[in-house]
Amino acid sequence: MLNTREKIINSSIELFSSKPFENVSIFEICKNANVSNGIIYKYFRNKEEIYKFLLSEIILRINSHLSKIEGENIEERLKDFVRKNLELTKKEFKLIKIYRHGQYKFLEYEKMIQKVYNKSLESVYRRKLKAIEKFYILSIIRHINIYYTTKDIDPDLDFLIKSLMYGFLYKSKKVNLELDKRIFYLRVPVNSSNIKYKILSAGTEILTSREYSSVKITDITKKAGISAGAFYIYFKNKESFLDSVILNIRKQVMFFLKDNFNPNYTALDNHILFLYLLFEYYKDSYFKYKLIREMELINNKIYEMFIDKDIEFYLETLDDIKHNLKDKELIAVMLLGISHYMGIEFFYTKQFKNRNTFLDEIRFFIQNGVEK
Repeated sequence: MLNTREKIINSSIELFSSKPFENVSIFEICKNANVSNGIIYKYFRNKEEIYKFLLSEIILRINSHLSKIEGENIEERLKDFVRKNLELTKKEFKLIKIYRHGQYKFLEYEKMIQKVYNKSLESVYRRKLKAIEKFYILSIIRHINIYYTTKDIDPDLDFLIKSLMYGFLYKSKKVNLELDKRIFYLRVPVNSSNIKYKILSAGTEILTSREYSSVKITDITKKAGISAGAFYIYFKNKESFLDSVILNIRKQVMFFLKDNFNPNYTALDNHILFLYLLFEYYKDSYFKYKLIREMELINNKIYEMFIDKDIEFYLETLDDIKHNLKDKELIAVMLLGISHYMGIEFFYTKQFKNRNTFLDEIRFFIQNGVEK
């Protein structure tokens, strides 16, 4: 039988894994745990302390699960490392969902979890790894953990290990794409007379400096210079408004990539180009990057649709590589992992400072992997 503290923790896991931090209340945690409101303060001072406890808990569990990596050589140890990551993700998926949301809000925990992963990964290679080497391997593995667990399927571990150790995109027609010398064009929707456009523009501007949870419909309507009634003509509620904001961001990002995709480039060259473009798009608007990532808890159906569309598009860009569809899908997930964690490392933890150096180095590892 669970004690009171365990009931509170389990209730918090259930709620925080299905809703953003801001949308969960102490009252709701207690009601879901079937305990009185006041008793929760015997164990936790406030909601943030509960949340941080859960973040610490998943880090402790990851550390314990990855504390002993087995194998006679790098390949065997790397496979054990990947297998244990997948096992833990399946077992602790709710806690990991909480962590994925909290990694932006409480950055100190992202730095803590990286130390755990780095220590374990260095036990695989039995040497100190460069920051870019760790990034290459971990960005791929962490993204694969989520994607394949969500889909309830298993990746081809042999193909994955081979890709991590020896690379997975090899052909390159251009040693230097000279991206800094080029101008890229972005489709921007404009219609100042359209009421829906005014609402979306006003709301997006507010979201540049405020958390979504703190924004009220009256803030949006005041900024747009319209009545509350006009808002409800176009949006059922604040959630449907946010859906539209994020769908617009997504459309703009996808058009940006598709419009600048070059059919004369190899897959490798185009995906280095994509990393450059994604950096350009988000560098002055981190909030857009964060909103899209938070969609996993705000509206999971839309988030999963995004992932499926990403994979579908990336598969279209891999025509020049000779692999079956299953392997190409794995490559698409690996590339998306690199782009996702590039955003975290540049915009949040700020581990990397120079974009061009990063692109040159990540190109090398996509081609060659980390063998020894």
